[in-house]
Amino acid sequence: MDLTEKQHETLKAIATIWQIRGYSPSLGEIAEAVNVSRSAASALVDAIEKRGYISRETNKSRTIRILKYPTPDGG
Repeated sequence: MDLTEKQHETLKAIATIWQIRGYSPSLGEIAEAVNVSRSAASALVDAIEKRGYISRETNKSRTIRILKYPTPDGG
């Protein structure tokens, strides 16, 4: 499944924060990075997870793992 532009931006932000800090970002950090509310960031992360690009452990913070990146054509 393709990611929306905002989902793609969110995935890139997650990857960038991982590279800089060496650990998964919080939802608040993701929200700040893509200029959305924390609840919107949560919905974006949920959608990215449902599309198989990331995984998370339930009820634990900072557990996002990137499983794959979108291809250049967006999928």
